Formats: sequence, structure tokens, C-alpha cells
Amino acid sequence: MNIGYIALHRQITENEFWFCERFTKAQAWIDILLLATHKPNTVFIRGIEINLKPGELCYSQLSLAKRWKWNFKTVKKFLDILNQRGMIQFSGGKITTVISIINWSNYQKNGEQNQPIKSISNPSFFNAKGEQLGEQKENNLETNNNDKNEKEYLAEFERFWDAYGKKLDRVKCLKKWTKLTEPDKEKIFSTLPNYISATPDIKYRKNPFTYLNGECWNDEITQTNLKQNWDYSK
Repeated sequence: MNIGYIALHRQITENEFWFCERFTKAQAWIDILLLATHKPNTVFIRGIEINLKPGELCYSQLSLAKRWKWNFKTVKKFLDILNQRGMIQFSGGKITTVISIINWSNYQKNGEQNQPIKSISNPSFFNAKGEQLGEQKENNLETNNNDKNEKEYLAEFERFWDAYGKKLDRVKCLKKWTKLTEPDKEKIFSTLPNYISATPDIKYRKNPFTYLNGECWNDEITQTNLKQNWDYSK
């Protein structure tokens, strides 16, 4: 039996093949591993605060069914099987489902959750035609906070990317994101709920790269009584 690791980047989910067909059980399991947070994280769903530990994810079974192209009963049965085999624990409620991966550290390189950037040497990503989509060199992620590793930057970016909703020019946006300062990111996360509420029709929302490149989080949004219930899990 072969043992060891391969570097499976979360950006694999941006490849055209990832969502082109109904998921297999193996693909669904890998997807769960990719969706799990690698550090303590807090999400808000319908105004309810949910605290996640490393190796946990927060997705409704309905959202997973849509993501995997399964029906609800198939998702529930699959989670039950993983639970029976000691691979996960999960608790489902009316709002969402929290999934905890058993022995999460076993899926991390050398049993560690955080690896230095230099452990990944210039990862590149390709589409079905073999065209290079983007390359991240070590110094790309050394712009503002050298103590942050690649996973932390990606987790922050995914949080922005999923919430923004209008998914265009991902590679350019990710590259721009790595150059933002921490105060800029904090302001983005504090003002973006208002901007999203002010532009419910995505087609009228700025392209994400335009938003980041133009520092549009500094634009004043004059709307009142906006609810800032931001669901990061969808």
C-alpha cells in the first residue's frame, strides 16, 4: 500500500472538471477535507454565531446536495456512513450542519496544520488545455505579514470570494489580495455586507478585481438599517 502525501491545493475546485459531473463518494470526501477550516474560525448564519475548530466545516446538507449534484437523502446517507466508519462526526440543525473530521491532524503534512510557505515551491495550476492559470512564488505572500502562511491567505481570500458572489478573474483577484494590508482586509470585511446588501442583483455589482484594485471598500455606502447577517458557509 502506498503511503505519503501529495499537495492537493484548494484551487483544484476552480478547475472546470471539479463540478462538471455528479460527485462520486470519493470526490465528496475529498471535498469535505478541502472545505474544512485549518484554524479556529467564526461564521455567522442568519445572525447566529458558529465557532469552528480546525478540521470542521459548516455547510447545510441542502448546500452540499447542490454542490455535489446529489439529492438530500443521498447526502444524509453518505454523512451517516462516514460517521459510522469513524471518519466524521456531524450535528445537523434547522440552519446548518457542522461536520467534524476525525483525526484531522492525520491529513496534515507531518501532522501539522500550518506549514511555512517555502514548503510549497511555485505551485502552478492548469486548465483542461494545459494552459497555466497562475503561479504563486514565495515572495508573493510576503508582502505584508511574513508570519502568515499560504493557507491563512487562502482562507481569508475564500471568505471574501464566497461572500462577494460575483466570481470573475479569480487568479488576478487572489494575486491582488496577497498585496493588501491587514487594515484594508479588516475594512473590506466590515463594509462588504453593506455593499452586498446594496447590490442584491449581482450583475450590477462591480467585478471583484475592479472592487479590489479600485479600493472600493473606501467608498461610502449610504444605506440604513441593513442587516449584516453574512453567511460564509454558502
